[in-house]
Amino acid sequence: MGRYNDFMMVQAEKPELSKLLRDWLGRDTETKVPAEDVSVVANLLIAYGIVGEAFLLYSKKWIDEEGWAQWAAWLKDLTKHPRFDLIHRRMRGQFDKHFQEYVSKVLEEK
Repeated sequence: MGRYNDFMMVQAEKPELSKLLRDWLGRDTETKVPAEDVSVVANLLIAYGIVGEAFLLYSKKWIDEEGWAQWAAWLKDLTKHPRFDLIHRRMRGQFDKHFQEYVSKVLEEK
């Protein structure tokens, strides 16, 4: 995930690359992401990836229940952002299936 995060950080830091992310997020949807939101969306994607990594470590028992509870709390806060649902929908099939199912359940509880 390190290279993925590096790639997303570059997009968050360089506004000239925002069109790539906006086009990707808007593909196959009615949702258009304004240019001023691209950095926020990129950082939400990075957070999504980091929590996804933590979920995999938790599922392998490398992170205990208490540690996962902290990650899960952060995830719940992230899902409150209005752009998070769009990110989750666009990421389907690109992360661990069990993690994405977990995130879907968290979103349903909102």
